[in-house]
Amino acid sequence: ARAGQLQVGQTAARHLAREEYQFVVRVVGSGPMSSWLSAQNHPWLSIAGFLEGEALRQEDREADVYVLPTEGDTYGVTVHEAAASGLALIVGRTAGAVETLVEEGVSGHAIESKDVKQLLQIMRGFLQDREKAKAMGKAARGLSELYDVKILGRRTADFISSIANSPLGSEKP
Repeated sequence: ARAGQLQVGQTAARHLAREEYQFVVRVVGSGPMSSWLSAQNHPWLSIAGFLEGEALRQEDREADVYVLPTEGDTYGVTVHEAAASGLALIVGRTAGAVETLVEEGVSGHAIESKDVKQLLQIMRGFLQDREKAKAMGKAARGLSELYDVKILGRRTADFISSIANSPLGSEKP
């Protein structure tokens, strides 16, 4: 994560804490901002560090919403992982995964990466209506399954096979 991403999320979370919402922002991952994050002292902030495999799946099972106010990601595989885990999504518009996984208001929300007010409003909405987060998470999971590598691979193989077995595919040039 970049400093701007973390600061946008931190600013929104500080506002929510002042409004006395009960929540935890769990930061998963490692990188150059890890020491900065570790120095933050907020009762709502928890740092998991780098996780993978079962530990990451367990983390996703305990979460309600995945937030990535990214300023730019080619695709954002972590967004796909979160959607596959059934988490509602709040993702920066510049992440490529937004195009496939964020159906606005259905599976989550696409946000402007530096818009603290927008992020705050959406996070507040999820805290006020936790069932909405569950419903959006279910929709996100459904969208993630449409782009599952195994399913897409099977469809591609079936397509190639259908061409090879068609009258056009059996003709030699």
